[in-house]
Amino acid sequence: MTEYATIASSAHSGEKYFRWRGADVSRIEGLSDAVFALCLALLALNVDVPQTYQELQVLFSEVPAFLATFAILGMIWHTHYLFFRRYGLRDGLTTFLNAILLFLVLLYVYPLKFLFTAVFDLFASGFSESPTNAAGGEMFGGADGWENMRSLMLIYAVGYATVFGVFVLLYQRAWSQRGRLKLDSVELAYTLQYRRINLIHVSLGITSFLIAFFLPTRYCYLAGWFFGFAGPVFYLNGRNWDKQLKALLAQRAAS
Repeated sequence: MTEYATIASSAHSGEKYFRWRGADVSRIEGLSDAVFALCLALLALNVDVPQTYQELQVLFSEVPAFLATFAILGMIWHTHYLFFRRYGLRDGLTTFLNAILLFLVLLYVYPLKFLFTAVFDLFASGFSESPTNAAGGEMFGGADGWENMRSLMLIYAVGYATVFGVFVLLYQRAWSQRGRLKLDSVELAYTLQYRRINLIHVSLGITSFLIAFFLPTRYCYLAGWFFGFAGPVFYLNGRNWDKQLKALLAQRAAS
């Protein structure tokens, strides 16, 4: 019996309309969870224990940036978790793509926190001053500050698009193995829907990159705020998906 057939035969209920084929925590997932935990630990260890009330105030002023970074990492982890629970793939290509994903997560954890710190500081100053760090120094280096911020926005956009591009490839891999995984019509639709969701994330990253690259330097921060459009886009996508899912369920009930 092949690896994929073994996974399919051990499928168990996970989501309401999707059987989870990842019945146990594989070594791939164990390593991945350790990497995500390490990233969160690095964020926490980067914070010194406050010795004065003023230092405590500075610490709490960094909470929004920490929370935003935590949310992004949590979203990536949950996307990763769902994929491996749904399909249980452990082949060489999946392992390779997962390794790329973990490398990117480790590589971008500090730039991600740095970016959110700068953006929230910029927002607090009313976009009138260059962002400053906890010690009051400029985060982007004096006269070249805005150009350095543009570079950071470009780095973030590339990282964002690449991370979710890996998920697109993972879902494409699951689609290519649909026969061996014995996916039914609803599960096939779920696979295409989540590939579409990750493609939207990639599109957001690419568009943010173009905004940061072409806008005047002074307004490059708008590339970051562009991600606010993700909410309406995913809302519309979700509405279309609900209609598609209801039609599929009705068709399956009638057959």
